[in-house]
Amino acid sequence: MSMTEDEIRCADLDELLDEWEQQKKIYHYRPSNFVKLLNALDTNYHSIEDFLEDNPGALAAIRNWIGEQNVSHWEKAIIDELEVADSDPDDEE
Repeated sequence: MSMTEDEIRCADLDELLDEWEQQKKIYHYRPSNFVKLLNALDTNYHSIEDFLEDNPGALAAIRNWIGEQNVSHWEKAIIDELEVADSDPDDEE
C-alpha cells in the first residue's frame, strides 16, 4: 500500500527510501538497483563512481565497514600487500 501525500510530507528520508524500494520492488540491492536509487536521488549519478566521487563520506563509510568485517581472506590480501619493516636489533632489548 502506498503512502498518502500527508505521510510522504511527514516522512524522513529513511522512510521515503523504504517506500521507494517497496514501490520499485527492490528487495535486495544489486549494483543495477543501487544505480537506480542513485539516479532517483540525482539524475547526474549515472554510476556508483559518480556518487562516490560526489560523496566522499560514503567512501569512508564503506572503508569503515570493510574494517569491521571479520573476513580472513580480506585480511590475508591486505597482509600480502603490506611492506614489512626490517626489525632493528636495538629494539629487541
